[in-house]
Amino acid sequence: MKAPEQFSLLDDVPVDIEAAVAGPKMRVSEILALRPGSVISTGLRAGASIDVFAGRARIGTGEFSSNGQREVIRMVRFGSND
Repeated sequence: MKAPEQFSLLDDVPVDIEAAVAGPKMRVSEILALRPGSVISTGLRAGASIDVFAGRARIGTGEFSSNGQREVIRMVRFGSND
C-alpha cells in the first residue's frame, strides 16, 4: 500500500514497532535468573488480540498467529480508535 503523497518525505524514517503482550507475574529473583534463550510463557493462543504500536502510538490491532516456523502477529485492523 502506497502512503499518501504528503507523507512521502517520511517514507525512509525508521519507526520501532511494538506489540503489547500480557505476561505472567514474576518474582525479581526469577527475572534476574533469565538468560539468553529463556522462555517466558504468555499463555497466548492462536487468534488472541494484541494492540500494536509504532513509536508509542497505537496503530491498530494484531492477531497472535504462527507461520509454521515462528510466532507472528498478523495485522487485522488499522486505526487508533477501533
